[in-house]
Parts: sequence; C-alpha cells; structure tokens
Amino acid sequence: MAAPSCKNCLTGYMKTEKPTGTVSTIHGLNTYVATPPNTPKGLIVMIPDIFGWETNNSRLLADALSQDGDYLVYLPDFMNGTAPPPGTMETMDALLGPSPSWATTVFYKPVWAVKFAGAAIPFIARNRDAVVRPRIFDFHRAVRADPATKDLKLGSTGYCWGGKYTIHLCQEDGIVDAGFAAHPSKMAFPEDWNKIVKPLAVAIGDVDMVIGIEDVRKIEGVLREKKDVETELRVYEGAKHGFAVRADPKDEGQTKSAVESIVVMANTNEGVAGPEKGVDVAPTEPQNKDVAAVDNKEIPSLNEGHDSEIPSEAAAQTAGDDPTSEPPSERPVEPTDEYSRAYSVFTVTQKKMIVTTASLASLFSPMATAIYYPSLTTMAKDLHVSDAKINLTVTLFLVIQGIAPAFFADIADRAGRRPVYAMCYLIFNAANIGLALQNNYTALLILRMVQSAGSSSTVSLANGVVGDIITSAERGTYIAFASLAGIFGPMIAPVLGGAIAQAKKGLVVDEVKQEEIRKKYRIGFPNPLATLRVVTDRATAIILICTGVGIGCFYAISTGAATIFSKHYNFNPLQISLMFIPIGAGSVLSALTSGRLIDWNYRRHAHRLGITVVKNKRQDLRNFPIETARLQVGFPMLFLAGAAVLSYGWAVHAGAQLAAPIIVLFVAGFALTFTFQVLNVLLVDMWPGQAAVATSANNLVR
Repeated sequence: MAAPSCKNCLTGYMKTEKPTGTVSTIHGLNTYVATPPNTPKGLIVMIPDIFGWETNNSRLLADALSQDGDYLVYLPDFMNGTAPPPGTMETMDALLGPSPSWATTVFYKPVWAVKFAGAAIPFIARNRDAVVRPRIFDFHRAVRADPATKDLKLGSTGYCWGGKYTIHLCQEDGIVDAGFAAHPSKMAFPEDWNKIVKPLAVAIGDVDMVIGIEDVRKIEGVLREKKDVETELRVYEGAKHGFAVRADPKDEGQTKSAVESIVVMANTNEGVAGPEKGVDVAPTEPQNKDVAAVDNKEIPSLNEGHDSEIPSEAAAQTAGDDPTSEPPSERPVEPTDEYSRAYSVFTVTQKKMIVTTASLASLFSPMATAIYYPSLTTMAKDLHVSDAKINLTVTLFLVIQGIAPAFFADIADRAGRRPVYAMCYLIFNAANIGLALQNNYTALLILRMVQSAGSSSTVSLANGVVGDIITSAERGTYIAFASLAGIFGPMIAPVLGGAIAQAKKGLVVDEVKQEEIRKKYRIGFPNPLATLRVVTDRATAIILICTGVGIGCFYAISTGAATIFSKHYNFNPLQISLMFIPIGAGSVLSALTSGRLIDWNYRRHAHRLGITVVKNKRQDLRNFPIETARLQVGFPMLFLAGAAVLSYGWAVHAGAQLAAPIIVLFVAGFALTFTFQVLNVLLVDMWPGQAAVATSANNLVR
C-alpha cells in the first residue's frame, strides 16, 4: 500500500509564496506545468510527496527547477484528487508534538487523531500500488511518445511517496533517461536497488526515520557494484525525512541540505539535456557528519516567503500556541496605533441594519427548537411511540445544537460569515423539506438532528457579526439587540406549533411516498479545536459552566411545560402554547433593558479610571477591569434566576393558582436572559477576533 512510512511523511513546513506555472490537462491528468524562460534542455516529470501536486512546496520546487535549470517540468496529479489536505500536516505536527497540559492530551489529541485518520485512511485505500503504479508509468510512456515532447530527454524526480516510483522508473529501459529520488519510502531491499539500469541520484538525511544509516550503507554497497550505470548517493547531516520538500526554515542545516539536494537534482538531470551528455556523477560514501560537496550554483533559498508561513493548525485557530494560555484580552500586547483607528467603516444606521439582519437570521434556530413543544404528547400518539422517545428528539436536537457550532464557528472566524450562513441555511432548508414529507419516528429523529446542525450556528454567527463591527463600549446594547430574534423565537414558535396542532388535531402527514433525496452536501471538514481551546481556558470555563446551567434551566422549563400544564392544569395544546408567552415576554424585556445597563456600567468604570470612551474606536482593555464591569451587572440577575426557577418548581408541584407560575415564568425569563446577555458580552470581550468561536463554546457546554 502507498501509505505514509513515518511521522515525518506527514509533518514539516509549507511555503506561502505564489507559484508561477499553469495548470493543464496532459495525457488525461491534471498537471502543473512550469515553463522555462529559454528553450528547454529537457523535460522532467515530478512525482510529489504524499500531499500531492497542489501544494505550494512542490509547485515552487518545479518553478525553481524550470527557471534556473531551463527544464520543462510536469507535476501531474497522480493521486487523482485524493491527496490528503495540507491541513493534515499541521494536524500531525500538533498530534506528535509535546502536550503543554492535560487538556491537550485529553481533549485535543483524540480529535487530532480522528481528523488524521479521516485523511490518511481514504488516501491509503485509493492509492494502492496496484492503482497508482500503472498511472505513473502510463503517463511517462505517453510523454515519451508525444510528438510535442518525444525529442526531449526525459527525467523523473520523486520525493518520499513519489521517490519509490522514480526508482522503479529507473529500473526499466525506454522510459526515463535519468532520475533523482529524495528520501524515498516503501523501498524493498535489495531488490529495488539491484534492478536499477538508468542513471540515478538519491538524497537521504542521516536521521531519516524510514531509511536508517545502516540501511544507507547497504544501499551504497549495492550501488557501488553497479559498474554499468552511474549513480550517486548523498547523505545530509541532521536532515529528516521530507527535508528536500518541507525543510524547517528555522533549521539552517536542514535548509542547507534542501538547497543542496536541488543542486544534486539539477546536476543529475543534466543527463536529460542532450544525447552528447551523460550523468557525470560518482558514487559517494555515506556521510554521517559532512554534507557531500556539490557544484556551486545559485538556487533560490527555500527560506523565501517564510516570514508569512502557515502556522500549525492548533496555533492557527488561536493567537497563541499554548492551549491553556490566557485569553487574548488578558495578554500583554505591544502598543500600536490600532486604538486610534476607526473600529468599523459602517455608519450607525448601517450597523443597526446589519445587526437586525443577523438577528433575524438567528430566529430559526430557537423557533426550530421550540415549535413542537406543545405537540409532544400529540406526536407521541400519532407516531405510536412513548413520550420518552419523543423527548429524545428534543434531547438529540440540543446535543447537535451544542456540537455543530464548534465546526461552523471556526470557518466563520477564518473565512467570513456569509459562506457559513449559506451552508447553514442549505442544510436547514433540506432538513425542513424532509421533515414535511416524513411520517415515521426514525425519520423524525434523524431529520431533527440535521435541522439542528443547519440552524444552530446562526446564533453564534449573530454574536460574531456584533463582535466584528461593534466596540466593547457599545457591545452590550447591540448583543442584546442581536438576541431579540432568538428570544422571540421560543415565544412565537410554541404558539404557532400549538395552534397548528390544535387545528389539525394531529400531525400533518403526506401519505404519498416521495422519492428520497440523495444529494450529498460535500462540505469540507473544519477544525473544531478553536472552540475546545475556549472551553479549556479556566476563566472562560467558569463563565461557560454558569451559562450552561442557566440554559439547562431554561430548556428544562420549556420541555417540561407540555407535560406539566397538561397533567396539573388539564390544558390543551393551544393553552399550553400560551404559557410560553410569559417567559418569552420576560426575555424580550430583558433584551431591551440589559444592554443599556451593561453599557452604563462600562462607562461608569471608564469614568472612574479617567478613560475617555470614544464611539467606534477600539478600546484598550489591557488595564481595564472588563470582568468587573460586566459581572457587577450579571451577578444579581444570576441569583434572581435561581430563585425564580426554584419557585416555578414549587408552584407547579403544589398546583398553585395559575397566576403564580405565570409570574414566576416571567421573572425567570427576564433574569435568565439578562444573565446570558452579560456572560455573552464578556465572552466576546475576552476573545476578540473570535466572537463566533467563543459564542459557539456556549452551545458546546450546554
């Protein structure tokens, strides 16, 4: 199997410079083509490492060989679109790296392991030797026979995964004229080396995990005995497996080895320049200490462009590398002029319109959650299942509601809000169509989970939008405003659902079977680790636990209302739905008042410290007691919420007059929502630039 041989097959560094070649379809394969500035001296086919033909490193290597060696270079997609994504390298780096804390080992690394397996296993299955080898050989034969290229000498260069196939090509006459293989993997000793009949140069690091130094000595012995073919074996001190393509820019030894390996490749492929030339290289002793001397050629440094290199995946999601480090708002930062610039280019009116739109977009998640609360008992009867099974659809809806935003929020903070909105509503609408056509419990259960996956991220996206355009001084009011639709949703949805159930006296079931929709949504697998990092931060975890318990109380009241008011007060579905109005009204009142109070307390602390609050300017929070400013407002409401929830339980258990649960529900809605607003604003303050991820952590915890 064409599987990675060691951890270094999947680790290293990716360059960020832009390749200059073109992409064409050549002999049936997508191919990156690097064209030389002068008449080509020969044609080189590159067989890449496990990451395939689309990586910057491989394409830049093709560009360098073409521009500096005057070769026409083909870099085909021999993996036929199944190469692991470049993010696999970053995942492997993080997975195999040291664990700075128990949280990394317990929470992060299992997720990284699953993500790595999800990329590696399909690659292994789809790129078996029996599949890939004919594809590579057929391409080289087609290039050799092509009238446009048949007069050019043909060379092959292979790296890691591709190195083996370059060596195999050099085992047959009539395909290539010379080959260069860097740190080849999955080689059979001594068979693969005994069969070489074409000039070949091989570059290996002395700390290669695939080919140890003892194996190198054996290979060197075999090559020395081949008097009829010119070969060269070079060993580079301190170079790891993969150094020729993915050298560590911070390791001067590895970088030097990578540069010199390019020179060896260029020298080797001089043999493809014309019939009068051969491969003028002599076998060398394996070297444990010194890098073999090479011709002095000007080769572009592999360090170019690394000032903007892509960091490891775990670090790319956050501002720091330590998953247990403090939130960005608590880290010291160097003074810059960012606090003097306008935070947003939008006018006040535009901001209000944007936040209103985001708020309306978040309406459907809470509506989908609560719309059939009044009909739970009715649905259980119509589908001939128990109340416990119907309640399971609510539970799983909430479970997915907690997990899904961890994936979508990461994409939103990196790629923007609009693409994620499009994905969410695509999934949500597809689930709604399925729910309208289903008529059995299993379909209901599955489609409710899909519906939750599509709708749940819109709430964190709304808070993310607020964090994008609103400063901390005004954030309380705007986040409260953004949450209005989410508050109206649970209030409106049960009334709407109860009215439908009462009018129809049951479920609306289409008896005509429709053809099952089989369209698959190919959405890339995002990284949820940024949300996990928020959860594992100590200060943030306290806030999230508090929020999670409060939300648990909120949903406990909502899900239990149908049974409680039906059993204790003999209410029908419509009457049950009306009992959601008090808690919804309290939530709305809270949203209208909490933001102003939060912002007032912020301004009070700023005035006390002599800080001038300027609208639409980023506030320097390094010396500002942001936690105190927020929590002073939130703590009283937290205690009030606890008292209201206890009172509600007592009132309905004792069968108190209807006015009692109505009043208590109003107070509970007001206090719980007020607490959520305060804690949500504080989370956005603590994690600037990651508002959607921070908000999605709420969903994960609850």
